[in-house]
Amino acid sequence: MGVIKLRELLLSLAASAAASLLGTLLGGDMSSAYHAMNLPALAPPAAVFPIVWTILYVLMALALYHLLITPQTDYYLRRSTLVLYFSGLLLSALWPGAFFRLGQYTLSFFMIVAMIALGVLTVTRMRRICERSAWLYLPYLVWLVYALYLCYGVARLNR
Repeated sequence: MGVIKLRELLLSLAASAAASLLGTLLGGDMSSAYHAMNLPALAPPAAVFPIVWTILYVLMALALYHLLITPQTDYYLRRSTLVLYFSGLLLSALWPGAFFRLGQYTLSFFMIVAMIALGVLTVTRMRRICERSAWLYLPYLVWLVYALYLCYGVARLNR
């Protein structure tokens, strides 16, 4: 293992922390909203979400960190990957507001579809730069597919 590049590590962790904080602020009282919903069969207890999202945001930060420290000669590939990464991160931060605070389940569903599309593009490009980044980002993409199921179920059961 090489030397840890502190600036890149702090930037990566700060980006994830900012997205997490923004999502929490925009989502409002997410626990109460979640408990008030009719939930699909495979919905987890509300207590699972903060644990999962903490893990996912740390993994995403590490994916970004490795992306930033990997020497890359293709400026446009790195730049497009970073644009995709941060676009997905921003959409992820905005989603709780649409879903929990506004109750816009259909909009939230399509936001997740967009996050999955961005995630697939991001992980595909990450793999070309740093395979470790792609592997670290993959659990987020898997969770998004599960979140799509949950969002669809909530939209259907809470019309």
